[in-house]
Amino acid sequence: MVDLVVLQSVSYVAAAIGVCIAAVYYVMTLRVQQTNMKQTLETRQAQMFMQLFNQYISADLNSKMIEIRRIEWSKPEELRENIEKSPDLLRSYTEIEMYNEGLGILMKKGLMDPEFIEDFMGSDLIYYWERMYPLTKLLRETDWPNLGEFHEYLYHEMKRIFALHHPELSN
Repeated sequence: MVDLVVLQSVSYVAAAIGVCIAAVYYVMTLRVQQTNMKQTLETRQAQMFMQLFNQYISADLNSKMIEIRRIEWSKPEELRENIEKSPDLLRSYTEIEMYNEGLGILMKKGLMDPEFIEDFMGSDLIYYWERMYPLTKLLRETDWPNLGEFHEYLYHEMKRIFALHHPELSN
């Protein structure tokens, strides 16, 4: 006959083994969930990147950027007059500024990898900001103190990353 003490000891050991197995299962499940969450995040970032990329390479946005780049000016006031007197130029300028502002917000909030953006459009962003900054500065002084705040953040991040990737080209 089996002693009651032995049965009780066996049941304690079985319970302890059950708890250990449950803990191992829980840890394994958490690791799988973390891996799945990381893959989901990477997939969403890739989808967002592709949406931004498709918009960036669209004929519409590109024609607007070309239109803005072709404006001849020597002083920021002259650039402002040229843009404000043409509804099409004003619309183009505003759309490009808002697009770049949106990219800057996404980057600042950690929702977009700055390396992605620098890889496909970093030099364009740097060029555009440096060309249009005198106008942004003028508009900040006269009308909108926060104009281009995130666009400027985007510019500085692109300059920083560009300098890391291309030290021979950075000034």
